[in-house]
Amino acid sequence: MRTNTRGFIAKVLVLCLVVGLLPTLALASDPDHTITALNGSGSGRVEISYTVGSDVVSNYALTANDPYTVAGTNTVVTIRLVPSSGYTVSNSSYYMIGNDTHRSFSADNTATVTMGADVTVWAVFDYVGGGSGGSGSGTTGSGTTEEPTVSFTDIPTDAYYADAVAWAVKLGITEGTTDTTFSPEEACSRAQMVTFLWRAAGKPNPDITENPFTDVDVNDYYGKAVLWAVEMGITTGTSDTTFSPDAECTRAQAVTFLYRYEKEPNASASDFSDVPADAYYEAAVNWAAATEVTNGTTNTTFSPEETCTRGQVVTFLYRDMGD
Repeated sequence: MRTNTRGFIAKVLVLCLVVGLLPTLALASDPDHTITALNGSGSGRVEISYTVGSDVVSNYALTANDPYTVAGTNTVVTIRLVPSSGYTVSNSSYYMIGNDTHRSFSADNTATVTMGADVTVWAVFDYVGGGSGGSGSGTTGSGTTEEPTVSFTDIPTDAYYADAVAWAVKLGITEGTTDTTFSPEEACSRAQMVTFLWRAAGKPNPDITENPFTDVDVNDYYGKAVLWAVEMGITTGTSDTTFSPDAECTRAQAVTFLYRYEKEPNASASDFSDVPADAYYEAAVNWAAATEVTNGTTNTTFSPEETCTRGQVVTFLYRDMGD
């Protein structure tokens, strides 16, 4: 699923309260679900509206990472993405009910959900020109917003991973290894792989608090990502008590993590001669080939035990999650 997210995507989600919201609101008893706006990017806001008894909660704008409690299961809520002047809603935006798969907003940038679980919103706004601009590092002295570029000296514009790297960096999924290099051929570790996937999924907070792995410190940059991956069934570790965060991630492991994240959809067998039918990764490779997440290392080989490079990892993520 390839798209090229074009235009300006700012690094900070700008979400603001709209005029007219009452500072306090009486909710129905036992509110038990929340809508949370995560670290999307651009310039705009996320609004929600729903009815509580005879009162309509309308145009309530969420701030970044701010949960808003919705009263009662089965409450019907409308979520709307509202771009600022000069911006448009990106196709990278999505919402997620509970830990379900990503869902796209409708053509009018709204989604209507019946609350039965918490809802996560990832809002991204692209700069398309015009508007009044803004303040900060993304503006010129005249107040006109400029489009930032991702400029790495080791990313040729015609490289197969060029669009994927630009997408991943702009959305905060990964950074360069320096200010001017991305190191696309460098090995990606298991910790980096699950962290990139976790960030692409919107950085959901794991519910589990017990860490099963003795080699993972929950305070490390990948700590929450690993707990989330365990909770979601994305990884079971390299043993019952180890995750091996610094070990190099193989191509088989990378597509398996993605396949499990996507709830293990069925797919027909691939044409790769080096993927045994009884391998743990066989179904994942079949799915990745069928959805064009991977084209293999040749027409007939996938090279499952080869190390997955940073360029390959962000490309897999981009092809699966980049729309």
